[in-house]
Amino acid sequence: MIRILYGIDDFSIRQELYEIQNSIMQDDIFNTNVTKFHALSSTLTQIKEVCSTVPFMGSKRLVILEGLLSVFDNKVVDGKASKQDNWISFDSYIKEIPETSELILIDGDINDRNKLLRQLAGTANVKLFPPIRGNNLINWINRKAKFEGCTISVPAAKLLADVVGSNLWIMDGEINKLSLYCSDKHIAVGDVNTVVSDLFSREVKIFDAIDSIFLGNNEEFLKVIQKLQNDGTSISQVVTMFARQLRLLLLAKNLHGKGVKAGALDKLSSYTKNRWVAQKMLDQSRKYPEHVLRNIHTAFIDVDYLFKSESISQDSLGKIIIEAMAFSEQR
Repeated sequence: MIRILYGIDDFSIRQELYEIQNSIMQDDIFNTNVTKFHALSSTLTQIKEVCSTVPFMGSKRLVILEGLLSVFDNKVVDGKASKQDNWISFDSYIKEIPETSELILIDGDINDRNKLLRQLAGTANVKLFPPIRGNNLINWINRKAKFEGCTISVPAAKLLADVVGSNLWIMDGEINKLSLYCSDKHIAVGDVNTVVSDLFSREVKIFDAIDSIFLGNNEEFLKVIQKLQNDGTSISQVVTMFARQLRLLLLAKNLHGKGVKAGALDKLSSYTKNRWVAQKMLDQSRKYPEHVLRNIHTAFIDVDYLFKSESISQDSLGKIIIEAMAFSEQR
């Protein structure tokens, strides 16, 4: 059997994977029959070898393959054509997977017109995990609070949803902190205002701004810059945040280039202090060429120097950054 779990909501994907693993590997308490691969550092031959191996003291073998759909996506991926060659007959092979093996494909935000996804749609068990929003998010918050042994007021749940949004890795951590903070085990609006940090919301704004840069959407980029400043972020803080984000994207790109797959997420998590942010870093770094990331990083260094050496108004920040980036691309 083959399953496909993909979408932006990586938290729910990991939860689903955990539940699948527990349900089909009940007789394998040491996970000896669970093997994980990444498409960019493995081949179809390796998958065939593992899938055809008889489970060791168990009835099932679970093979988890990440990133294969991304290889066939329309997004910018370094060496995409050559990587596709390694998997060219994958859609034919899935009909040969032994009953003793279960293959699960894991991926992120994939275009519905993805070539491989369309080829496998009629054969695989496909499940999409879009961002959880609106009432679904409120319900998720209530369930999570109950799981932590708490109750949460309706206004507090709505505020938490507005502040954190659909990032369930972050939401999970914030509700956990709130459950420890509230001695009466009831989360109110005041508790959310006191406990929930705004650092992650700024991280999200930076991700959006960087995507706007690459898409050439200067208007959206300027809105993010203005929002950060309206929230009380100084010029130097804005520039520092962007520069740090780009350095981490370059680090993610470097790990990706060296073939460090298994430990890349853990390594980035040690820098970002948040698994969701680290996963977002990895996903975003794969979308853009390294030389472009370096050029934009250089632009922010130039802007930092400019604001430290000259007296310039905060209102000019966004436009100056755009001009610096345009200049860096010409060099």
